[in-house]
Amino acid sequence: MPTPYEQCLAGLRSVVAFYRAKGACPCAFPRFGQLTQFDFRKFGTGPVGCHATEIAIGLAAGEGGFYTFVRDAGDVRQLSCGVCGSEIDSRWEQFNIHMDVTTLVYRIVRARPLGLAADPIMPLLQGFFGFSQGDIQRCARGFSREAGFDEMVAYLQATGEP
Repeated sequence: MPTPYEQCLAGLRSVVAFYRAKGACPCAFPRFGQLTQFDFRKFGTGPVGCHATEIAIGLAAGEGGFYTFVRDAGDVRQLSCGVCGSEIDSRWEQFNIHMDVTTLVYRIVRARPLGLAADPIMPLLQGFFGFSQGDIQRCARGFSREAGFDEMVAYLQATGEP
């Protein structure tokens, strides 16, 4: 039986493959942007990360991904989408040897939207991590609702097309 990590990775790989099959990029899907822009600061907590966010960023910005490095700009790395030319900031922070968090910020989105707008709360298998259980729970409740990987994938791929 695959681990939750393996299931999440497989699900997000299928999402990225879906975008490629559409001739598009993650920038055209606001719900993918919602996932990759998770930032614990929006919830007024200490450091909290999201495993699905880390995996999604790795697939979009890693080797063979959509986003390429442009330049370092202080504490952010500026990226560019190879498909649409969108401009993205990537921030990586290490809070101790066991915890680091990556976040993307879509500064300029040039893609024509293909995916549905993001809902306030996204379906996500709870995969948050941090130092404080209270902070983890606050972020999880504010960002997501408990769902399986199939529902998360369907949410990220939704186009509104019949």
